[in-house]
Amino acid sequence: MIEWSMDGLRFIERTKDDQISTDFITSNYEPGQYPCTRYKLAERFLATSADRVSVNVVRSILSATHMEFQTPTVYSNVCDLDSGDIFIHDVHNYEEVLKLNFFEELKKGEARYVVETLFKVKPYVADVYKTPMKK
Repeated sequence: MIEWSMDGLRFIERTKDDQISTDFITSNYEPGQYPCTRYKLAERFLATSADRVSVNVVRSILSATHMEFQTPTVYSNVCDLDSGDIFIHDVHNYEEVLKLNFFEELKKGEARYVVETLFKVKPYVADVYKTPMKK
């Protein structure tokens, strides 16, 4: 894992097959002393899941750990590095998923997407937070 901190890039060697990242710099803390409840919740999900690397397990973790208050989660994604598949969820809607393939997208050349326009259903919470997020 690579993090950016006040003193530059930090490379963190992983001892497990997974990587959890929330909104703090892990290298500023001793392992197990992380201050983020969402990080700890994701660790518990992974520790108790029989199939730790499935897209559905990761989607469940995202659903359980998304932010809803001052700075809400705008979108979430899960990447399958073997297949190149990218699963994108808008705001807090973990029922609808947009699936893209990294390799197919590269073939198309340069492209830009507005995530919220790619989904059929606009979650209520997107309207609730839209005005404060622009400010």
